[in-house]
Amino acid sequence: MIKKIIIIGVLCSILLLLSGCAGNSQLIGRWSHTDDNGNENLFFTFNSDATGTTELSRTSVIFGDMHESTDFTWTAENGILTFTMRERTTIITKTVRYEIDGDTLILFFEDETSTLQRVR
Repeated sequence: MIKKIIIIGVLCSILLLLSGCAGNSQLIGRWSHTDDNGNENLFFTFNSDATGTTELSRTSVIFGDMHESTDFTWTAENGILTFTMRERTTIITKTVRYEIDGDTLILFFEDETSTLQRVR
C-alpha cells in the first residue's frame, strides 16, 4: 500500500512539473534579440525541465566585449511568462505577458517590448 502511495506521489509530482512548462512548449529553445545598433545581443534559452538562461553580450568602446549570464526557472500559462532567478542573495520573480507567432517571441515588459527570434 505504501509503495502505491509513493508511486502515485512521484507521478503527480512529474505531472505538475511538466504542466508548468508544457503550458507552452513553443517557448522551449533558444531565442535572440539584437539591439538596433548591433552592440547588444540578448539570448533566452528555455529548457523543457522549466529551467533556462539569459545571456547578454555587449560591445562597449570603453570596456570592450562584456558577457553576463543568469539562470532562471520559468512557467508559462495563458500568455503569462513567469521567471524566477537569484540575484546575489535575493530571489527575484518577474512576470511578463508574451506572444509567439511562428519563430517570433514578443515579451511585453512594463516599460518596453522585446521581440526575439528563434535560433535554429
